[in-house]
Order: sequence, then structure tokens, then C-alpha cells
Amino acid sequence: MGTRGAITRLTKDGFEGRYHHWDSNPSGLGEQLFKLYHGHFKENLDAMLEELIDKHPAGWSTICCRDFNLKAGYIEASNQKRNEKTGEYVYTKNPKLTNRPLCYCHGDRKEKTWLVTQKNASDSGVEWVYAFNVQNKTMQILASYNEDNTKMIGMFGCGNPNATWKIIKIVELDGKEPDWKYIENNVREESHKTYENIKKKEIAKFLSNTKEAFSHVGKSGLGIGDMAYAHYLMWYLQDVKEHLFYDTKMEIAKRISELTLKNPIWEDRETNYIKDFPELEPYSSTKQISGLQLCAVLEGIVKDLQGGSQ
Repeated sequence: MGTRGAITRLTKDGFEGRYHHWDSNPSGLGEQLFKLYHGHFKENLDAMLEELIDKHPAGWSTICCRDFNLKAGYIEASNQKRNEKTGEYVYTKNPKLTNRPLCYCHGDRKEKTWLVTQKNASDSGVEWVYAFNVQNKTMQILASYNEDNTKMIGMFGCGNPNATWKIIKIVELDGKEPDWKYIENNVREESHKTYENIKKKEIAKFLSNTKEAFSHVGKSGLGIGDMAYAHYLMWYLQDVKEHLFYDTKMEIAKRISELTLKNPIWEDRETNYIKDFPELEPYSSTKQISGLQLCAVLEGIVKDLQGGSQ
């Protein structure tokens, strides 16, 4: 899984080290680093960091589940061939190096030096950092968080430059191996709870803000007695809502609310608003969305957010 991370040393200002592209979550890269320290590098932390940071300045594609007895270097997909018997892909240039650690500065790639620090890591999409204290023989696990205290989710070269770094756990390298999945799941669950609380507050605010707009629609007498309106409402609830993300629903409702406050669009069955609502266009078989239909969508979103349309 493409979870971005970094292998670093602690500094007086934060951390410095190298980028790591794949499986950088605690149950991936965190566990691998702990096992490398006790295994291949025989508890020689200086040697381990020299290999992982100093000798590979362009960073890593992945070191997870790789054999460090093999010389590190990148393997391009074009230089791999599938073994029909085992189903595994083999490095055609040198099959013996198939399971080598994949860095970006040797082998099939020769990329430039990239120093990852606490100042540029989150903006580069880095979600997890493993920062080593050589003197104390500890590994700090840090995670990036957005301004609303939810866990930042990054992509390569794309993240949140304003994210902050929080220490999730300090692992004593000579101590007992931690439960990596627990560390990872705990962060995920706490972030999910934070997001749900934020969403509840946003929905409450949204419902309060749309109360006036929604009351205009209600006063018009529209409802189940208006067959066209009822049809549009069912169209949203049955065919549209499951395809829209929460944020998209909020944005659509906000724009419809603004329209209702300007004009009685619930009386408008002629104007085509479809180009103004591209999020709804893929689900309209007639390529026509009237003001009346938008009011039905507004009611559907309100019901959806209130939990009344389940």
C-alpha cells in the first residue's frame, strides 16, 4: 500500500532523513525497522542508519520484506519477468537480486538527493516518520495531523504543508517489540472519532443555516401531494445520494439554499440548472434539472444528514 513515510534521525530542530514510499505505516515500515535492528544489523544502530540514510540519499521505494544481504537498488517494472511456475516477478538483469531493497539512487534509478525534514515532510505526502535517537537507542513514531486534529492522508508529492507532527509512541529498541497493529489502529480510530465529531457539528450548523431556505420550500405546500416533487425526492434518495461524498452533499445543499433565498425556485419547472450542478448531471437521464427538482434534492440531503432516509 502506498503509505508515505520517512526514516530519520532526531535533531535539535526535529528530524532529518530519507523518504520511504510503500507500506510506511507502523505494521509495515515500523515493524521492519525494528526487525532489521535486531536481525541484519545485529543491534548496531549506527550501521543501520548509515545504510538507510547516509548511503541512499535519494530515499527508498521500499525496504519492507526485502533481503538486506542483497545489494540495494531499484528494479524497473520493464526489467521484471513473471515466473510462470511461482507467479513471482524476477529481475531479468540479475535474478539473484530480485528481492533486493528498492532505493531510488542505485540500480535502475539514479535520482537526486532528497533530505526529508519536519519542515517539508507533510507537504510531500509523508504520513509516518520514524525518528531515531542513537544515544538512547529509541525510535520515535510520529504521525502527521491536519489543523482539525484528524490524521493527514497524503499522496506522493501532495499533502498538507500546515500539518503538525505528533509523537505516537517511543519504542525502546532493546525492549519488548510493540504491537504494531494496535499503534496503527489506535491512531486510525481516534482520528475517525474526531472526524465524526466534527461532522456532527458541521451538520448541526448546516441544518441551522438552511432552516430559512428549507422553510421557504415547506411554505410552498410542496410534498407527497405534488407527484413531480415526490418523484424528484425519490430520485435523489434512491439513485443519487449513495454516489455523493459527505462534503459534496454539503456543498450542493449550500448552493441550492442560496438560490432559494434569492428566488422561489420551487415554482420553476422550466429553467435547466444542470450545468450549475455538475455533481448531479451524471444521474439525470433527461439532462434537465429544474428549480423544483433542486428543492427536492435539498430536502433529500437534509433527510440524509438527519438520518431520516436510511
